[in-house]
Amino acid sequence: MKLVMVLMLAALPLYCYAGSGCAYLEDVINETIDSSVSVEQYKNSLEEYIPDDATSKAQVIYNSPWCALF
Repeated sequence: MKLVMVLMLAALPLYCYAGSGCAYLEDVINETIDSSVSVEQYKNSLEEYIPDDATSKAQVIYNSPWCALF
């Protein structure tokens, strides 16, 4: 059992180093985490993935008074 645990701990850094395998997803995650990226920059970088106006206004809906109660 100890051997299995040692092998798992040895493989963990390799697994974490590999990343998600998708460069686009990694970029989105990095921009989401980065506090220096403004909301407009963030939305512009995701422009090709936002299909309609309702999706682009999701942040407005989230911060609305109707959601404040929850």
